[in-house]
Amino acid sequence: MFRFAEPAQQNRAGWRERTLLPRSPRIKSVVIVPVSPHELSVPAPRSTNTASTTDRLHHLDALRGLLMLLGIVLHAALIYSVESDWVIGDARRSRVFDWIYAVIHAFRMQTFFMISGILTVRMLKKGPTAFLRDRGLRLAIPLLTIALTLNALQTLLAFGGTRFWEEYSGGRWVGHLWFIVDLLIFCVLVAGLTAWRPEVTRWHLPQFGGAIIGILPLGTAGAMWLRDTWIGHDSYGAGLFTPAELLVYFPFFLFGFLYRPGTDPARLRQLALWSIGLLVGCLVNPFPQLDGMGLYVTAGISWSASILCLYGGSLVLNRPHPFVRTLSDAAYTVYLVHHLAVIVFGLLLLPLTLAIGGKFLIVVLGTCGVSFAFHRGVVSRSRWLSLLMNGNTRPVRMRPG
Repeated sequence: MFRFAEPAQQNRAGWRERTLLPRSPRIKSVVIVPVSPHELSVPAPRSTNTASTTDRLHHLDALRGLLMLLGIVLHAALIYSVESDWVIGDARRSRVFDWIYAVIHAFRMQTFFMISGILTVRMLKKGPTAFLRDRGLRLAIPLLTIALTLNALQTLLAFGGTRFWEEYSGGRWVGHLWFIVDLLIFCVLVAGLTAWRPEVTRWHLPQFGGAIIGILPLGTAGAMWLRDTWIGHDSYGAGLFTPAELLVYFPFFLFGFLYRPGTDPARLRQLALWSIGLLVGCLVNPFPQLDGMGLYVTAGISWSASILCLYGGSLVLNRPHPFVRTLSDAAYTVYLVHHLAVIVFGLLLLPLTLAIGGKFLIVVLGTCGVSFAFHRGVVSRSRWLSLLMNGNTRPVRMRPG
C-alpha cells in the first residue's frame, strides 16, 4: 500500500559498465567502474513531455503522514463522542467530538484509497505477478502479524477474558485493519484486469470536463442506498470483509488508479475548481426535501474534499523535506499500532476527573509519541520487525537524526 518508486535494477556484483570517451576520437575504452547502491537507485532523467513514473510523489508522502495523524485524532474523539459506540467510552462526552469525527471521517479513508490507487498503477508497471508478490509482503504479512498480536491484546483489554473470544472471533481480530483487507481485494482485482488487458495502466479519467465531479457522487450515493436498503452492513469470513464497504470505497480507489498527477495540470486544476463548487453546494444543500439528496450530499462532500486534498497537496507539499520523509516512513507502523495505544491511554484516563478536552489531548499526544517512538526505536532497527510489521525485506538503514 505504501511503497513508492522501486530502486533500479543492478547486476549481482553491484557493478555497471561505463564508456569513457577521451578527447582523441581514435581512442575508446570500456572500463568497469564500481558504483554505489545510492547512485544505482537514482531514477532516469525526466522526460520533457510526460512525467516520469519513477519520480517520487512527495505530496503523497506528506498526505498519508498527515492523514495518519488525523486517524489518531479521529479514534481519540470516539472515546468522548456522544453518538459513538466505540470499543471504549468515557462517562463524560461532548458534541464537539462528534463534529471532529464527522469532519475527518468524511474524507480521510476516501483519500487514502485514492492515494493507494495512484501508487497501484505505478507499481503495476512491474507486471501483475511481481505486483501481487509485493502486495502480499507489504499487506498480508503485517495484517496477520497485528491481527494475531496487538488486536488480540486490545480486545482482551477492552472486553476482558470472559468476552474475549466472542468479540475477537466476531470481527475484532480485523478491527482497524479492514483497510488492508479491502486494499488487498482491490489489488487482486486490478492485477487480474491488467493481466487480461495490459493497456489498463494507460487509461485516464473519462473526458466529461469538470462535470465528472458532479457525476461521481451519484455512483457512491447509489452504493450507499444499496447498502442501507438491500446489502446491509453485514461482514463475512468472521469479520474479514464487508461487501457494502467494498462497494462504497472501490470507486475512490479506481479514481486514484485513473488519476494522473503531474500529467495534465490544466485538467487537474479544472477538477479541483469543480470540486470547490460541489463542496459549497453540498454544504448549502438547497434541495433537502428531494429523495436521496442526503446520500448525494454525503457522497459529494467526500468526493470533493478528497480531490481537493490531492490537488492541494500537490501544490503546497510536493517537495522533499526530511520531516515529511520521516513522517511517511513511520506512517505504516503508526497505522498498525495507534489503535491499541489510543485504547490504552483512554482506559488509563477513564477513572480520572480531568476535563475531557485535556484527556483528549493526552490521548492524541501520547499515542503520537508512543507510535513514532516504537517505529523509530524498535521496528526500523529490526529486520524481522520490519518484515512482520512493514512487509519490508530490504536491509535496515537508519537515517541520521
